[in-house]
Amino acid sequence: MKSIDEIRLENFLALLGRYKQAEIGRRIQRSPGQVQQWAAKARKSPAKGSRNIDDESARLLEASLNLPVNWMDNDHSASGTLPGAVPVVAYHPDEPLDDGEIDIPALNVVVGAGNRIHTEPVEEERRFRYSLEWIRRYGLKADKLIRYKVRGSSMDPFISDGSWITVEMGTTQVTDGSVYLLRYGDQISVKFLFRRYDSGLIVRSFNPSEPDVVVPAQDLEHIEVLGRVVESTNMLIKAIK
Repeated sequence: MKSIDEIRLENFLALLGRYKQAEIGRRIQRSPGQVQQWAAKARKSPAKGSRNIDDESARLLEASLNLPVNWMDNDHSASGTLPGAVPVVAYHPDEPLDDGEIDIPALNVVVGAGNRIHTEPVEEERRFRYSLEWIRRYGLKADKLIRYKVRGSSMDPFISDGSWITVEMGTTQVTDGSVYLLRYGDQISVKFLFRRYDSGLIVRSFNPSEPDVVVPAQDLEHIEVLGRVVESTNMLIKAIK
């Protein structure tokens, strides 16, 4: 059976996969040397001065990193959690961004992915934090990224009802088979786009029960490509309220 010291060190090692040592030290307002001592012990390094995590420090880590109370004392590997997995960390809207992070706004607008293309207000408000490393990896324009919520089943299950999408606004050059945010009159939707031989467009849903919409070149003035969808976050459960 694992000791409490072993459990805490394993959990701290998991946290090191989510945060840099300096960031942990800043959040708990402890010296870099103390965090290094925990890290050395967690990594089973023979470095002199390595130490275990005491009760006070365990509670401080939980409070500072928005972890559940006694999270440091529970053996998460025994509960079916993947080794090295770190729980999602909630944060207060007023909490400052970490170094290397950006805040992507989520507009209170629902875009359509159903029979009726539409927009409507969203009651909930969300913010999404991304690392700049993620932005650079995909060559995205950070200042053009916006999140929208999707309603409808025409893109199901590729983008399911209630999911969030990240859109790089202003990226309008159509690449066959990519997903875009479209405006048709005052209505907005998310669809696959393909170019036609006559420079027109084919608007396609993922759900095979939804027929393609063909937009000839002479009718392109009625449709506007607003941006490219670069990510979707599918919700697999229903909201409880």
